[in-house]
Amino acid sequence: MLLQRLFGIKRITVIGVYKDADQNSFLFTALTVEKKKEELTIVKRNSFTRIEDLALIDKDPVILVFDGKGVLNKKIDYKNEEDVAWKKNLDFNTIYYTAYNTDSTSFISFTRKPFADEILTVLKQNKTEIIDFYVGPLTAVVLKPFIDAPYLVSYKTRLEYDTTGLAGIEKVTQDSPADKYSIGNTVVSAAELPLYAAATNFYINNEGFEKSVLAEININEVLYKRAFNVLGVTMLVAMLLLLMVSYGTIQYLLSENAALKQENLYASHTVSEIQKLKSDMDKKMKILENTGRISKNFMSFYASCLGSSVTSGISFSEMQIAPVNGEIKGEKKIDINAKVILVSGTCISDENLDEWLKVLKKIDWIRTVEILSITKNKEGRHEFELKIILNDF
Repeated sequence: MLLQRLFGIKRITVIGVYKDADQNSFLFTALTVEKKKEELTIVKRNSFTRIEDLALIDKDPVILVFDGKGVLNKKIDYKNEEDVAWKKNLDFNTIYYTAYNTDSTSFISFTRKPFADEILTVLKQNKTEIIDFYVGPLTAVVLKPFIDAPYLVSYKTRLEYDTTGLAGIEKVTQDSPADKYSIGNTVVSAAELPLYAAATNFYINNEGFEKSVLAEININEVLYKRAFNVLGVTMLVAMLLLLMVSYGTIQYLLSENAALKQENLYASHTVSEIQKLKSDMDKKMKILENTGRISKNFMSFYASCLGSSVTSGISFSEMQIAPVNGEIKGEKKIDINAKVILVSGTCISDENLDEWLKVLKKIDWIRTVEILSITKNKEGRHEFELKIILNDF
């Protein structure tokens, strides 16, 4: 069964409910066992006498074994008509029983229901999970292959064996010191033998047993409950992990988003600064362009060219390259005429000036030459002012 393999019960507590024949009181013997691979190990032993102490046992699934006063044992020989008739007349509605059947015989242990119902009611009130139920000593049969002895004492009942198997069953008055049994590395007493055997049979399920069916026992319900608990815890842990991952992812994305917003802010500010600097550069380039400072020809070039072009009889008194238009006043904008050169000087005669003008008109970077004024001074020389307009830079 898949459910058994996935959520199988690995730890159980077997409670022996023994009723004393003389004092009419209970003795409870509890074994807690764990299944590790193929070995069944006793991890806890406990004994008590008060019914109220049943509430103190570990919250493991429980197997019950009833024996002692009120439990009767009988061998039924199928070849004996009286035995067969006795079994047919047995009122199974008023008893709980456990039987071990062979081909020719049946061994049955039984008790009236009130004996067991008292304990079952207490366990039900304690919400104990009951997974199996036996009456009498017969569970010890499953351990006989592991015990080399001619008989077994299971609590206070002697199970006799012959070559064919289980041959007889009878009560004994007390345990003997020799009634200790070793099963592998585990040692159990006669009182513990049917309990350890019941735990063993839970896992191997010997088909020779026949027993009462209790409404309180529903192994599938126990397995479903365990599966639900495991899956519920797993789902809860998974949800918590997903929430943590989701929270971490959200926090990461929020931090990344904040970083991107910061980068966008810086980028926007940078773009704005770049645009501002570009605008400032354009303005300054415009100013430089207007002043001729970014021309391939500098002031010294113009001065040198004009000086070397002068013909005989002409001398310069003043040369203004890119003169300022108007008067410079305070913070008033200065208007520079970058494409103009003003030259003032004197010449001996008009012919000297005409000859130089012809030379100037042949220079490629000069567009036009205008004569602003020409006068004759007291020494007889001609004073002139020229306006040289340059080609585009």
